[in-house]
Amino acid sequence: MQRRKSGAARKREFLEVALCLFSEQGYDGTTIQDIIDAVGVSKGTFYHYFGSKQDVVEELARDLTERMAPLIEEIAAEDVDTVEKLNRAINAVQEFKAEHIATRARMRRSLAGSGNLYLAQRVIDIMFETVADPFAALIAEGMREGVFDVPSAEEAAHYLLSMMLSLNRSLPPLQDAAALRRRVQFYEHALARVLGVQPGAIELLKPLLRRLNRERKHREEANQYCGDPDAWAL
Repeated sequence: MQRRKSGAARKREFLEVALCLFSEQGYDGTTIQDIIDAVGVSKGTFYHYFGSKQDVVEELARDLTERMAPLIEEIAAEDVDTVEKLNRAINAVQEFKAEHIATRARMRRSLAGSGNLYLAQRVIDIMFETVADPFAALIAEGMREGVFDVPSAEEAAHYLLSMMLSLNRSLPPLQDAAALRRRVQFYEHALARVLGVQPGAIELLKPLLRRLNRERKHREEANQYCGDPDAWAL
């Protein structure tokens, strides 16, 4: 007799199957019935966990980013100076993204096309909602210590995340090392000025290069199949 899956296991199965279908067929090309048929359950079971197809995408984004926030919180509790904590937190985000390249690539393929701009923005909003608070708490600690000079920790955290998103979208090719270095160092300098610390105090280049090199190394393997057990590990 087959054991009945727990609610958490069934929901995770829906997420894994849906992401695989979205990445293969596109978000618009995948129906709720496709997901239900692939999982092999009733329509009522789907609606027990999700109210719509958009809810599935939002939960996929939340599932991934909610695993990022504790990494920043753990770093915030370390016994090092606040600037070092911020640099370690930035590095942790880049490492996390490199580790989950397969899931991120499938999300991008799922939402490719101008018709999904709103949903792609919702994914970004969820990331901001999840990760902004730990960064704001870290920046607020630096403000109390007199290390960071900003009027609002929350706005500074939002600026940091917006800046990292902008940088990712505008990166020169990895092969153009000089242009890449200039671009990232400009962002380093700008962020240091916003936070009120010395130029060179904030490190973006090294973590970013490590991530890009890891992604380049694993990209071919990561794009070959849908079932990425590490990306879905709890």
